[in-house]
Amino acid sequence: MPLARKVIYFPPASPPGGESTSLMAVISASLVFWLTVTAAANDVLTVGVQEIGISAGPVFPLRLTPAQSSKLFGEQATVSWAMTITEPLGKGMFDGALSLGAEAVLLRTRQPSESYNIGAMPRLRYVFGSRALIRPYLEGGGGGVWGTLAGTPEQASNVNFLLMAGAGVSWFVSPHTTVSIGYRFYHISNGGLGDPNSGLNYNYPFIGLSYLYY
Repeated sequence: MPLARKVIYFPPASPPGGESTSLMAVISASLVFWLTVTAAANDVLTVGVQEIGISAGPVFPLRLTPAQSSKLFGEQATVSWAMTITEPLGKGMFDGALSLGAEAVLLRTRQPSESYNIGAMPRLRYVFGSRALIRPYLEGGGGGVWGTLAGTPEQASNVNFLLMAGAGVSWFVSPHTTVSIGYRFYHISNGGLGDPNSGLNYNYPFIGLSYLYY
């Protein structure tokens, strides 16, 4: 009589770190859920809400006319303050609030020549979704910038005007804290106070961090 064979099954071993990876995924998902719930509790933009923020990112050229020959590369950082000046406006996707603020601009260029510049400007921003966790916005501003840009072929002055237009998205990671990404277009001109005055344009993609006071 043939002998019966007993088959022993061994389940496949988990890959190294599999359990810890799953645990980290659960913790991360729980953290995101908690931040979402807590942020929703107290983040409606109303008149008087103040915000302080910082941003940083690279600078690279945007030449719009043949006279703008310089390739402007470098880095920039901004420090800002703003206050909401309207109650929530509009309905649906246009729901939002308007804020007015001021910011300092720190610009360093590496090409076509090294320069260090500091600027200041008032800023107007419309934030969509005044009650949402993720809020797109449009913004614009203008002011002055002082530094050593006179070494470029387009500018003859170290004192210039600075114009800005941009857009971005802010995410409330807590009731008082937002992380944002965005893009800005900047134009530098001496306003005819010197010759040449072909103007300089540059792109500024950035990441930012803000704190809100209710």
